[in-house]
Amino acid sequence: MERTRATLAPVCQGLQSLTESLLEVVEMIQSIDSLLETVKFPDKPAEDAAPPEPLQEDTSSALLPPEAAALDRLEKIVGKMRLGVRGELNTILSLYYRIDLEPLFALDIGNVIRSFQVVSAEVLREAFNAFMETGEREKREDLELLLKVGAEVDTVVEVPQAAAAVSGEVEGGGGG
Repeated sequence: MERTRATLAPVCQGLQSLTESLLEVVEMIQSIDSLLETVKFPDKPAEDAAPPEPLQEDTSSALLPPEAAALDRLEKIVGKMRLGVRGELNTILSLYYRIDLEPLFALDIGNVIRSFQVVSAEVLREAFNAFMETGEREKREDLELLLKVGAEVDTVVEVPQAAAAVSGEVEGGGGG
């Protein structure tokens, strides 16, 4: 079937419907946030009372475990949804738009594109080790980026024996 304005109209209607659904989710989050801001806590006795503290910008360290776990799950849900939505939107978009790279190759951009080298296995190993040692979100994002842009994942990386020995991965050299 050929794509026309008539076939595009229901796609746009579907996207509008999805937009409305996502806005409802945003409104739900904002509503819960507003409701939580109205929570009243019992007054402490005068001797225990401390001056009220303004809400901190970085309150992640003050999160209690149940709240932290729930927020973490929500972030993961939104992250997965974002990736899925982006992928499906790109699928729809690619049905209506074609990218013609011919003019770029005429300008010798093709040589630049062809010269792209994947990230080496050593760089990938360093990023992986940094993430495993710290567990920091930024280190994880660095690792994810390397995997996304293209890293050598099937290459053997030589690990110096001294480093392996320090980490306890190598047994003593004497036979036994």
